[in-house]
Amino acid sequence: MEPSESTKPRNSPAPTGSSFREIAKTTRRSFRLSWEVSPASFATLLAAATISSFLPAALAATAGLVVNRTEQLIEGKIFELTPLLPWLGLFAGIMLLSGGLQAIRGYFESVLGFDMDRVLSRRVLNHRLSLDMAFYEDPRNHNLLSRGSQFAGREYLKFILQVVNLGSLGIQFVTLLGVMMWILPTVTPLLAALAAPMILFRWRLSKLQYELNLVTTTQSRLRGYYANSLASKESLPTIKFFDLKDLLSERFDTLSRELLDVNRNLYRRRAVGQMAGSMAFAAAFLFAAGWAARSALIGELAIGSLVTYLASADRFRTSLNKLTKAASTVFTNLLFVRNLYDFFDAEPAIHPTEGSQLEEVDGRIRLENVSFRYPCASRDTLSGIDLEIEAGKTIAIVGGNGAGKTTLANLITRLFDPTGGAVFLDDVDVRKLSARWLYRQIAYVPQAPVRFETTAEENIAFGDFGRLEGRRDVVSRIATEAALDPVIAKMPDGLDTVLGKRFGDYDLSGGEWQRMAVARALAKRAPILVFDEPTANLDARSEYELFTALKEMTSDRTAIIISHRFATVRSADQIIVLEDGQIVEVGNHDELIELGQVYAGLYRVQQKALNG
Repeated sequence: MEPSESTKPRNSPAPTGSSFREIAKTTRRSFRLSWEVSPASFATLLAAATISSFLPAALAATAGLVVNRTEQLIEGKIFELTPLLPWLGLFAGIMLLSGGLQAIRGYFESVLGFDMDRVLSRRVLNHRLSLDMAFYEDPRNHNLLSRGSQFAGREYLKFILQVVNLGSLGIQFVTLLGVMMWILPTVTPLLAALAAPMILFRWRLSKLQYELNLVTTTQSRLRGYYANSLASKESLPTIKFFDLKDLLSERFDTLSRELLDVNRNLYRRRAVGQMAGSMAFAAAFLFAAGWAARSALIGELAIGSLVTYLASADRFRTSLNKLTKAASTVFTNLLFVRNLYDFFDAEPAIHPTEGSQLEEVDGRIRLENVSFRYPCASRDTLSGIDLEIEAGKTIAIVGGNGAGKTTLANLITRLFDPTGGAVFLDDVDVRKLSARWLYRQIAYVPQAPVRFETTAEENIAFGDFGRLEGRRDVVSRIATEAALDPVIAKMPDGLDTVLGKRFGDYDLSGGEWQRMAVARALAKRAPILVFDEPTANLDARSEYELFTALKEMTSDRTAIIISHRFATVRSADQIIVLEDGQIVEVGNHDELIELGQVYAGLYRVQQKALNG
């Protein structure tokens, strides 16, 4: 079954070229970050890798010296071990040093991995939060988020370690080649000549893999979406009742097969190329080894030198394989590193710290000829909005689905900047104010309340954690004022109850989570409150209790309520009626009922539905 047109992914644009200059630039940036994270661990890791790279050639040369010295002792009829002890000790010392450096590298790789994961994970989270809503609303950024924001420090470390390993293998390759050239300068260039095409072949395949990964990001993301939908607890009832398992599973399988088909040719070329390279190198090695053995047989080459040459050639072959593999892995991992840097380089349209602060906030809000269009949308969601909200008043925003209610609230709170016109707080354009400071002046309850799966006390205290942490008495008072006592009374451990089923055994209903979110907002002593459908999951009695509490607690604050329920909004000081992105009516409940137009019509329809 093929995905429908609406679900077929659009590929990302073709990647730009990845030159050695870009790779060097990315490597320098990555090394600087590694040094910032843990200079001691990174320096030790580099030193251990560098020293280790010289040891294979040293071992091969020492083995040859031991054989030559043994041959000399035999020719001199000296059958004592003592003259060999220094050379054997040197050989054992090199082996011991190699093992010790390997252990040191392993230890500091692990330490650096933990530090890198900790630092990078936090930077990713902080950067995600620094980006504004406009960034997340732009569909062109979804692949960037998918490729970059879920990047882990340990994956990043793989790139660092592979670059270090590549450098170490490069030194090892050159030193072994030098030893071999010193012993047999005539045939050794044949082995060296095979290295270039093998490295180039692996490099080209890695570049192709890089480009394939980049252009198939959307397919991979959509495949993950279907997998998550099938595994999600929230979607499980819908999938069962509508019998969607086979449909979604087939789409998941179709995308998996498409991705496999895209990569199958690459896998085939890699296997054939590796086989051809191995055969060519084996033939060249056989020729060089035969030449060395012949030279030893006719007395042109000492037996120890033959041993050194053969040992070096074997390690040279191993180093070449590892070198080409490391170069391939570096290029592949470069994709993730560049994605991470692209993500870090993404800048929010609303910078969180730029702008001024007001010494005092009255909470007076004014919108002048405001319009707004979402990224890539073909028409404005809001247009020509003129509105003034007096300080300390409660206003309600009502209208049908898609009328622009939440968008209007998002502009007032500066989650977005308008594409036309201006929003003012106390006669100051909010674009001239620090966004971080502005957000501190606003308490917000979204349509879908955030469920912090921690204690009930912390769920409330998160509204102003710096002030409320450890102050149980204040949190209890806020819960009482927000009419949350009946909910807390049912909890097995009261405010100490861990909410949610991930880490505890007690969960709240949708309406109870909503009331918890309202209490959290009220815990923040902000001059402006925004409630987006705060009673959507509440029954009539709970709704009445909540809004009675809200009326008391917001009497001196500017409150903005978005709601479909007229029992909620009728007590507001002012009601804003939106239709097709424009304000069509403004007034209190009685005034709008008397006007007898849009609001009155919506009110009568709802009352009729409620009364049966």
